[in-house]
Amino acid sequence: MPQTRFVLRKALARNLPVILAINKIDRADARTAEVVDEELVR
Repeated sequence: MPQTRFVLRKALARNLPVILAINKIDRADARTAEVVDEELVR
């Protein structure tokens, strides 16, 4: 989501610790590793 990416960029720019929460990981089609990689690359 755009607001998530905005806040993540601000936190990383200030060298703040980042906590990434991913919901619905119990679903059969969950892609947890992909989501983490996607958010950290942007």
